[in-house]
Amino acid sequence: REKPDTAGAGWGNMRAPEMTAEVKRELLMVRMRGALDPKRFYRTSDMKKELPKYFQMGTVVEGTGEGRTRTAKGGLFDQVLNDGKLRKRAKSQFRKVQQATMAGVKKRPAGKRGGKGGKRR
Repeated sequence: REKPDTAGAGWGNMRAPEMTAEVKRELLMVRMRGALDPKRFYRTSDMKKELPKYFQMGTVVEGTGEGRTRTAKGGLFDQVLNDGKLRKRAKSQFRKVQQATMAGVKKRPAGKRGGKGGKRR
């Protein structure tokens, strides 16, 4: 008899879910969540080197007693894309990185091409 591939009895015999592109994207967002909010601290996790094999994903269901309604469309990635503050911060961070990267690049005058050799025929 073959043993099923589970996380063990201590973890409720959790099975490894199928790793689709959407699930992988969600796990990467959880891994990099510290970059989304600079004022929030997240402890370092075990996912530094590779994504986990055994995990579970759930759905947030908010009760009506909270006084406000919030609909979560899609996954974490979609929520981040729809949040204006996070998009603005992501754009500014991207610009900072681009400026720092481009600062070290040597700029050539227009019309000049790099490379070896003379004229092409």
